[in-house]
Amino acid sequence: MAYVKSEEDPELVFVIDKDIERYEVDNIRKIVDGMNHDLEDSGFAQYSYSVVVVGNKVYVKRNLKTL
Repeated sequence: MAYVKSEEDPELVFVIDKDIERYEVDNIRKIVDGMNHDLEDSGFAQYSYSVVVVGNKVYVKRNLKTL
């Protein structure tokens, strides 16, 4: 398991080293879903995020919504 903080790729949050660590992706999704719910309740639904898995890298990307 490796959480990542990258200046070059700020949306990258996690790198999966083994299949057993895939449960971490579920944990990240739960955190992001909770954050999205809080944003929506506060009237900031346009600032929602989603979890995207590309290979062994996990990204939290902002959803681009039109108003």
